[in-house]
Amino acid sequence: MYIYNIMNILINSTSTNFGPAGQWVYINGEGFVIDGTTVLLNDQPVENLKVYHEGLIAFSIPTNISDGFKSIKIQTSEGEYASDVFFEVGTPTQPPTVGSIAVNNMDEWIFVTGENFVWDQTSVIFNEKTANCFVYSTFSCGFSKNINELVTSLTLTTPNGSVTYNLE
Repeated sequence: MYIYNIMNILINSTSTNFGPAGQWVYINGEGFVIDGTTVLLNDQPVENLKVYHEGLIAFSIPTNISDGFKSIKIQTSEGEYASDVFFEVGTPTQPPTVGSIAVNNMDEWIFVTGENFVWDQTSVIFNEKTANCFVYSTFSCGFSKNINELVTSLTLTTPNGSVTYNLE
C-alpha cells in the first residue's frame, strides 16, 4: 500500500532499527510538527513521543508490542508517511562486546560502542562502583561519572554475560 506524502515528511536516519519493548529511538527527518505528530509501529502508537523540532523526534517502543519486524508510520495534520524501513522488536541474545570507548576524563559522561547492549538491563562497573549504562541502541550506551574521575577499566554486564575493557 502506498501512502501519499503531502508535506515531505521524511525519515533520514534512526538511532537504531533493533531493540526490545521500551527501547528509546531517535529519528532524524523532516516535516515533524510539535504537538501534532503521531508515530505508529504496525498501527500501534509509540510511547513517550517527543518532537524536539521539525527534524528530530524521539520515542520508546511500546511495552506491550510483540517481537518481530514493525512498519513505521508518521502522521501529522498535513499528511502521513509510511517508511520503507522497518524496526525489529527483539532482545539481543549474545553476550555484550565493546568496540570502543569515548572517554574525556574531564567530562561527566563516558560513551561505549559495541554490540548486544540491552535496554534497561545493561550495567557498568568502574572504580568499584556500579551504574546503569543508558542504552541508546543495541550498539551504543553511556554512563555518568564524577567530573575529573579517572576511569581505567570497566565491566559491562547484560543478562547475556559480561565483558571487561581496559582503557590503558
